[in-house]
Amino acid sequence: MKILGVQPKDVHIVLEFSHTELTYLLEYLSVCVANPDRSSFKEFEKAAKFVQEDFFNGLDQLSEDIKNEFGPDSA
Repeated sequence: MKILGVQPKDVHIVLEFSHTELTYLLEYLSVCVANPDRSSFKEFEKAAKFVQEDFFNGLDQLSEDIKNEFGPDSA
């Protein structure tokens, strides 16, 4: 993992995973259930939306792209 860049109020990072590790992460995330103490996590809705709609879907699409380019046994 490394810092990609720093912008006002935010830091952009790069995460590096093998396709096998990406598959493990996707499998793990697919069975996770969030049950936070919403009184202490005020931005839960924003975080949940990002994880479910952007992060998870982006990783899933990346995994599909890898399978399409390198074959289904590439993980």
